[in-house]
Amino acid sequence: MTELRATILVVEDEPEIRRFLRSALGADGYRVVEAESGARGIVDAGTHKPDLTIVDLGLPVGVDEGDDRRDDHRQHDERPPLANRAPVRPEI
Repeated sequence: MTELRATILVVEDEPEIRRFLRSALGADGYRVVEAESGARGIVDAGTHKPDLTIVDLGLPVGVDEGDDRRDDHRQHDERPPLANRAPVRPEI
């Protein structure tokens, strides 16, 4: 019998970080939904109803996305997102 695990939404613009989180979380049996932008994350939060959302605090906010998408997230889910802030390192 397969145990159903939680759905986790990862909102991250860096493909490498999304890939890492998908791999690590998927290996533990979680269903991972990926969004490459805040706007896409809002849509996916409403569509997939994740149990947990991991959001990159460093996501660029474009003029077309508005100034703050946190209120849009709250329309779909009252649980606060988990923030992800990867350190910025210069290329070696």
